[in-house]
Amino acid sequence: MCSLTRGLASGADLKSSPEHALRAAQLTSDRHRKQLARSLRRTIIEAHRVAPTRAAIVIINRHAVLDTEHAITALVSRLINSEPVSPEGMALVKMILTNGDSSPLYNASKPGALRREVLIATAPSTRRTTSCRSPYS
Repeated sequence: MCSLTRGLASGADLKSSPEHALRAAQLTSDRHRKQLARSLRRTIIEAHRVAPTRAAIVIINRHAVLDTEHAITALVSRLINSEPVSPEGMALVKMILTNGDSSPLYNASKPGALRREVLIATAPSTRRTTSCRSPYS
């Protein structure tokens, strides 16, 4: 999934293409910030629900979410306030929520991986130096 969002999460220069600039504007819009905040809130609520006793698909990594709850809550607060957010951080939040293949939100990963990604995304200015590859590796 080498996309504009992944490129922004990896620190692509907004001046590199009009497409990157447009995607950055979309990701940092108030509407998108509120949408991501709602998704993160629902993730916390889901993590607190009692685990089903019968065979059922567990979608989120509940342990990782509960371990990261305070950092996720801080991220939600940052998303709903009026302070500027970085396109890199917003792209990373989008990837955390939508990349079911490798996101620590959904997959077993090293302890603290989700917390680390959330803290990076929450930082006022995020700069990643990786190429267009999974930021979770």
